[in-house]
Amino acid sequence: MSGLEAIRWKQKYPYMVKAIIGIDMATPLEYEHWNNKKVNKSIKMIKIAKKYNLHKISGLYPLSTRCLTIEERKQQKMLMKRNAFNICYINEGKQVLENSKIVNDAGNIECPMLLFSSNGKQIDKYWIESQQKYASAVRGKLIYYNCGHYIHYYKSNEMCKEIISFVDSLD
Repeated sequence: MSGLEAIRWKQKYPYMVKAIIGIDMATPLEYEHWNNKKVNKSIKMIKIAKKYNLHKISGLYPLSTRCLTIEERKQQKMLMKRNAFNICYINEGKQVLENSKIVNDAGNIECPMLLFSSNGKQIDKYWIESQQKYASAVRGKLIYYNCGHYIHYYKSNEMCKEIISFVDSLD
């Protein structure tokens, strides 16, 4: 949902945002395939996962430990276990369709965009199509990786090179 937030920020404060780098970010086009029933089902699943502590199962959400000290790794795991599926996450889910409509109604943004997309298997069957359509609509560069939603865990080296090149091109 941070994709909607980044787009909205550019809409509201156009001179404060020079460019956007999106990592498997949802756009208004993705939410065209959603309805209240789907949102409520997702929220119900989140509450069940929280109740049974499914978010604490190691490996369910891969966390990269590369370049982290032992203490930082412990903190990362603790934060994931504490913050996953919290009430803020649930409330954000409840508002996602309304927020998507606000962003969509405000129109496309104009700024350089570098978008990374996963294979969408963990998200939605329309994910890749929505990513492609949005990148085309805003003339952004879309880089597709055949991996899960946590792209930065799987493809951080490749992404770093693309991000550096993208940022250098902004000057």
